[in-house]
Amino acid sequence: MLVPYSTQFTNYNLQITNKTQRAVIQTIAYSAVFNYPLTAQEIMQYLISELEIGDSLYQLLNSNSIEYKNGYFFLPGFESSIMQREQRKPIATAKRAVLKRFLALAKYIPTISLIGISGALAMENAHKEDDIDLFIVAKVGTVWLTRMLCILLAEGLGQRRRPNSTDVRNKLCLNMFIDEAHLAIPTTERDLFSAHEVVQLKPVYNKEHTYEQFLVENNWVREYLPNAISSPKFGPSTSCKIRPSMVRFAEQVARFFQRIYMYRRVTNEVLKSGYLRFHPSDARRFVFGRYEQILQKAVIL
Repeated sequence: MLVPYSTQFTNYNLQITNKTQRAVIQTIAYSAVFNYPLTAQEIMQYLISELEIGDSLYQLLNSNSIEYKNGYFFLPGFESSIMQREQRKPIATAKRAVLKRFLALAKYIPTISLIGISGALAMENAHKEDDIDLFIVAKVGTVWLTRMLCILLAEGLGQRRRPNSTDVRNKLCLNMFIDEAHLAIPTTERDLFSAHEVVQLKPVYNKEHTYEQFLVENNWVREYLPNAISSPKFGPSTSCKIRPSMVRFAEQVARFFQRIYMYRRVTNEVLKSGYLRFHPSDARRFVFGRYEQILQKAVIL
């Protein structure tokens, strides 16, 4: 079972006693895991606290706890991340252009309710060699069918990232499928890592306010990032199942053949009813490990 962020990284004997300053340092340190400096506005948005920043940035700068250059705040030793962030902006633009071909046709798949960009590309922080991570929400009872149709479309366009492929540049990584009945992140995975994944998701196709409903169902992220999303504006989901007999049969067939193909290939993937996640390894362990290392070197420890 994962250790909640609140107990995993806040029990250190911190030298900085000001809670707001500590929250600022922790926020910048988390972004440093990804070599991603933050603007003042982004620090306020992703602040790991409900407190107001006030003069904390100035005070931390004055004490040399953080540094500032070209509009970005970062920890000492991470100045090179500024150039990296600037260099990766046009890379993100190019990758989004690649995605347009897929989106132009995917919107005609009637079982798709939401397509979002996730991962590094969502923050314009991807390498040229990176693939394009997609997060897809399907109508209830069609998650396997939707995955099959997306794979066929990506294959037809020559854009699918295939298993064990070494050249993944600009390929579509169809790694996350959920249906409208499973919009909420599982309770056991609710931590700082997942909170960032939720708020950083960039919708590129959104039908019937599915993205807004996704935020409503994951309002728990406010416990970790209270300023990252606005107050929910939609009530509980009222989505209807698409379950005519032909669609139900197609879902069963799609599931059967995909499970046959996956037999002996599945490692740590999550394959549940209405929830498919194809990540062989859990990135949160690396992220939290790196985060702890950065915090240990920061002046607050």
